[in-house]
Amino acid sequence: MKSRGSRSYEDFRDSLRLSMKLTAMVRPMLEDCKRDWERHVSNNFATEGGEVGGWKPLDEKTRITREALGYGPRPILDMRGILKKSWSISFDTIGDNQTIKLEFAHEKNWLGGDLAKQHHYGGKGFNPLTRKSFGTPRRRLFDESVLSNIFKNRVVHPFNRAFANLLKEMGGR
Repeated sequence: MKSRGSRSYEDFRDSLRLSMKLTAMVRPMLEDCKRDWERHVSNNFATEGGEVGGWKPLDEKTRITREALGYGPRPILDMRGILKKSWSISFDTIGDNQTIKLEFAHEKNWLGGDLAKQHHYGGKGFNPLTRKSFGTPRRRLFDESVLSNIFKNRVVHPFNRAFANLLKEMGGR
C-alpha cells in the first residue's frame, strides 16, 4: 500500500502531465484560429468591408479632401495605411490560460481619439484643415460573430474531442 504522501505526489505528477498534454494540444488549434482570424481581417480590408457586408462609400467631401492631399478615393480606410497596418493577433498558452486576441494599435485620429474605434463603431470626427466636424459612418473592421465561430470551430470543438479521447486513453479518469 502506498503512503498518503506518495499518492499525492503521483496525483500531482499525473495532473502536471495532463496539463502539459492539454497545452500541447491547444497550441496548434490556436495557430489555426489565428491564421483564419488574420485572413478574415485582411480580406475585410482588401474587399472594403466585404467580410461584414461592405463599407459605406466615401462621402463626396471626403473624396475631394483625399484628392487634394494627393490620395485617390480608394481603397477606403487606407489613405495612409496606418489603420490597415495597426492590427495584430496574438495568443498565449500559459498554464490553464489559453487566450487569443485581436488588437488594433491605439492610433489617434485628429482629435486624439482612437482611430480604429471611430471607424469600427462610427462617430464624430474633426477636420483641422476645414475646421469642421463630421460624422464617421460605421465601417466594421471585423465581424465579431465570424471570429467567434472560427474560435469555436478551430479551438473549442477540436479541443473537446481531443480531451475526450485523452480521457479515454487515460482510462476514463
